[in-house]
Amino acid sequence: MKKTISFGVVFLFMLNVASAQQTTINKGILPDSPIYFLDLLLEEIQLKIAENNPELRIRLKTQFLSERILESQFIANKPNNKPQLVSNLLLEIKTGTDDLAQEAENVPEAKEFIGNYLNNSMIVLTQVKEKFETDSNPNNDNAISGLNIAISNQAKKIEAIKNKPVNNPSNPNNQTIGGGY
Repeated sequence: MKKTISFGVVFLFMLNVASAQQTTINKGILPDSPIYFLDLLLEEIQLKIAENNPELRIRLKTQFLSERILESQFIANKPNNKPQLVSNLLLEIKTGTDDLAQEAENVPEAKEFIGNYLNNSMIVLTQVKEKFETDSNPNNDNAISGLNIAISNQAKKIEAIKNKPVNNPSNPNNQTIGGGY
């Protein structure tokens, strides 16, 4: 019985890892759901499974960061939005951004992809911030402030990735290859 349950659990996790291969991203379970913590737990397990596969790990991290950004966008577009939910997501967005920037350092061949991805996600965060700025909810100030910090953090990470020389044995002077990205 234990083996059947264990196999079923592993199968479900592998199914989730396999779903990371798809290119469409949805907002997933929103932070105001009582089972949101399970969504985050499944993501952590998927990342643990992908620990020794840099390509899959980067794909998963970009997928999860995209989900957080889409969740913040969805919340911003809801009538009677809840800026405190976006504030909670911003911590996860910062962590995801930092993780991807670290991946760019650890996996130099992913540097351009990650830099472009962070640039595109920064544009979406700017749109989310603009939505909060034009909304009449008086509680939006904290969300706007947090979004400004998230956008600034992403801009700094993009710049750091762009200016970081590629560590390559065939490039003994550690010069940036291709002038960044």
